[in-house]
Amino acid sequence: MVGSGEGIFGICDAWPDSFAEPLAALERQAIDWRWWLRSRTGRLSRIHGDFHPYNILFREGDDFTALDASRGGAGDPADDLAALAVNYVFFAADHPERWASCFAPLWRLFWSTYLERSSDHELCECVGPYLAWRALVVGCPRFYPQLSPRARERLLALARLALASPRFEPDRAAELFR
Repeated sequence: MVGSGEGIFGICDAWPDSFAEPLAALERQAIDWRWWLRSRTGRLSRIHGDFHPYNILFREGDDFTALDASRGGAGDPADDLAALAVNYVFFAADHPERWASCFAPLWRLFWSTYLERSSDHELCECVGPYLAWRALVVGCPRFYPQLSPRARERLLALARLALASPRFEPDRAAELFR
């Protein structure tokens, strides 16, 4: 999550130098998170590793198949949750007028359903760096050059918000669209 080519540091390397200052601050925060999460080995589970809307094939009703689990292995379920959740902000980032009426209700339902059904009482204390990492991926100009500067800033703001406190509060995402 933090190091390597696909982690936060590697993703930050893919951003232009004009973002160096805010990205360096995020990297420093990620290091603190890494050491805090290191002792949470009890959270290890089988995860997908690249769980996003385009890796889910829906059929009728609740019948679906998860595709491309090649990154899967042992990890924190917070990673899969963050990889899927970030898309609500991503899809609204260039269309802030759609947040309140469309994406915010889905975002809240997603989080509340997961927390209720999983009984994962530690999730909001662990998801921050995973959500920041995924926000940096979808906000990266190299990967998503079509994003507007304002949308990119919203995704960077999500990363900052995710790393800012020891517990992520999903309802605070609304701050990104004010």
